[in-house]
Amino acid sequence: MLVILSLRPGPAEAVLREQIDVAVAAGYRRPPEPPSGFGGSCPFFDTPGLPMLSVEVVAEGERFRAVGVLVPAGQTGVVVSLSTDA
Repeated sequence: MLVILSLRPGPAEAVLREQIDVAVAAGYRRPPEPPSGFGGSCPFFDTPGLPMLSVEVVAEGERFRAVGVLVPAGQTGVVVSLSTDA
């Protein structure tokens, strides 16, 4: 599994929608509205030829669960996970 943590400017909902658009442009199927993940996450699975993808957003003032780092004001944390395991 590959996990990438990053920060993006803007509110969590807008950042999640932007990340979903990027995943769809890469060939993943558009998820239902609203995205069906835990909290601020959106899973992408069962896409032939592509690994399982999960995108999670962390709102400003909240902490990344994996590392406990606080997301600064005006930013949204993004956790992207790729896995070939089903």
